[in-house]
Amino acid sequence: MALSSQLQRITVKLANDDVIEGRAADFSPSSPFFHLERDGAPVTRIEMARVQFIHFGGDPGAGRDPGRWSTPAADAERITVTFAAGGSLTIYGTVMRSGPRGHLIAPAGAEDDTERIFVPPAAASDLDVSRPAADAEPDADAPQAADAPVQDLEDRWVPHSAGGRTLTSEERKRIANQRLGDVLLAANLITPEQLEHAIEEQRRDRTRKLGDILIEHEAVSADALSYALALQFGLPYVALDEIPVDPTVVKNMPEALARQHTVFPLKAAAGVLTVATADPVNIAALDHVRNATGLRVREVIAPADAIRRAIATYYGGRHALREIVGQITAERGDGLASAEEHLNLDDLGSDTAIVTFVSRLISEAVEWGASDIHILPQPDGARLLYRMDGVLQEQVRIDKAQLPAVVSRIKILGEMDITEHRLPQDGRARLTVGDRTVDLRISVIPTVVGESVVIRVLDKTIALRSLDGLGFDERDLAVYRHLIKRPQGIVLVTGPTGSGKTSTLYATLQEVRAETPRPHIVTVEDPVEYEMRDVNQIQVKPKIGFTFAAALRNIVRHDPDVILIGEIRDVETAQLAVQAALTGHRVLSTFHTNDAASALTRLMDMQVEPFLIASTVLGVLGQRLVRVICEACKETYEPDPAEARSLGVEPTPDLRFYRGAGCKECGNTGYRGRAAVYEFLVVNETIRPLVLERQSSATLRDAAVMGGMRTMPENLLAKVRSGLTTAEEALRLGLVHIGNGDS
Repeated sequence: MALSSQLQRITVKLANDDVIEGRAADFSPSSPFFHLERDGAPVTRIEMARVQFIHFGGDPGAGRDPGRWSTPAADAERITVTFAAGGSLTIYGTVMRSGPRGHLIAPAGAEDDTERIFVPPAAASDLDVSRPAADAEPDADAPQAADAPVQDLEDRWVPHSAGGRTLTSEERKRIANQRLGDVLLAANLITPEQLEHAIEEQRRDRTRKLGDILIEHEAVSADALSYALALQFGLPYVALDEIPVDPTVVKNMPEALARQHTVFPLKAAAGVLTVATADPVNIAALDHVRNATGLRVREVIAPADAIRRAIATYYGGRHALREIVGQITAERGDGLASAEEHLNLDDLGSDTAIVTFVSRLISEAVEWGASDIHILPQPDGARLLYRMDGVLQEQVRIDKAQLPAVVSRIKILGEMDITEHRLPQDGRARLTVGDRTVDLRISVIPTVVGESVVIRVLDKTIALRSLDGLGFDERDLAVYRHLIKRPQGIVLVTGPTGSGKTSTLYATLQEVRAETPRPHIVTVEDPVEYEMRDVNQIQVKPKIGFTFAAALRNIVRHDPDVILIGEIRDVETAQLAVQAALTGHRVLSTFHTNDAASALTRLMDMQVEPFLIASTVLGVLGQRLVRVICEACKETYEPDPAEARSLGVEPTPDLRFYRGAGCKECGNTGYRGRAAVYEFLVVNETIRPLVLERQSSATLRDAAVMGGMRTMPENLLAKVRSGLTTAEEALRLGLVHIGNGDS
């Protein structure tokens, strides 16, 4: 139950022993006061500092007789609250929450399961929780070293990848219940400057959480933030990817509940269910879990991404998809394909099993961080694949008889014509998956063996990366930052589809919008992949003639300082971009070329005069994305001579490369995440004369290299040698040049 109830009946016990009954009109545990409406009396303002405890739910008069809560009850904890003003209160029940926002207790044996007792943080000097000796089951409930799923916060322990430093027991007690920023500082997880910057940004937008801002700016990792929350609330932290989970315990909690609240069951013993959560202030989630399982709930803290991975792993994944496919096959048999032309496709796409299958297919893609879902028809059925970290991975196969129903359901989601099978179709959908808002771009193309479907998954709630997190060298990053702060000119990001151009532009915009004074930023995109604060984002609509060029003509009249063009696709857009730069605007855009130098010659091919290119283009960033080795399972090995020479490296006895062995954290792929491999061409005094002479891209590239530019192959080889990625990944990209051994 949420502690922000409207006109809820409560009983308030004050520190002077007065008892007041009424209805709370605006109660919040973090507020210094609230108002109480009483029958036949004026509204009373109650200062939280005067409150000893508040009774919610159940019999309204129960708060006048707290002795009823001190009766021992089976499987209940004995909770003793010592009040700062003197005296104490004993309650048999369960501590639902204990932290800086106060203590929330569910008394045992209550007739109404919404009954709660709230003790403000300042009211209690101590809270002691124990099990009566007669009821204690220490052997059953105590974690064993071999299989304990919950790691207590011991002096020596810091979660993987959290960073910072270990804290002693006394230090943890001292910082418990303090503000999150103070906890992060005490653990050396952030600097005072980073905290000050995040607080300043939070002041500008009160709806944003401090932790989200720090993660967005990569000041702190998700693991580190979860660790800090555990310290703040005095709760254990658990590394879900590193512990065994009993599948029988998972069955205690419905999957829908786990996904809705991002919680995961770890252990059940002595009537208590230990649950991992990323949000220790979500009281409603605990209530829902307790009501659904019939067990008392104990919280531990884990990162949200780790909880989602655990849900995807233990509640289904490929196994669940195969089970649904088997169910559909059993229900429909093989006669579906032969009778396809006689079926109502609308009903087919609305079939319960098909709806469940498609929903599962999309939700699993979101949980695993897939960028695309592919349904590829075959003569005997279809392959369903996810693109994760740039590589397609097969999840399941379906029979040919099931393909029309699956495609029809997807067409319904995308608001497409389910009766059209001869022409390509495009559609869009916005769905909620757990606590995430996801946009889908759907493309359906007919083939000789059935309709092929590709779904681009755009997670609107994912934190955007900063420039520091894209993998640029310090020297190149400093030059890039200098160019994007110039008052006018064009900066281009080039590469093939899926090379991370949009992510780089969004990271660039994040840096630009943080400038003081804040610039007026307008973007024109297709589609708007991520929504950004303080940025006017425009979606093009080619079907009604609202193209990039049409949008640009109008944008200039809105007096922007910075213009982002999603892609320069045609001659008119290129010419308008150049004109915008000439008239005093900063322009950021993308281009589809294989390297940085080719972008300049491509502009010439698009009828942009060389003197305009030389005077407006500041720099071109050519990039690809390379998979990053999983840090949890990274290992070194001695490459064989053939593998070394394939990268242009001369084998030596001490030569070592790196690879991932495969683990739970990376789904046994050996990779987790991607980073940019790039080359950055600055249009300087050396390059401009060559552009005016219409020199070839090879000549431009050679001149840039002579001026200090490191090419993409050289950058890739450096990342292989440093252990960021593997030799296998370098060969997959096809960028390495034989003979680069000295680079």
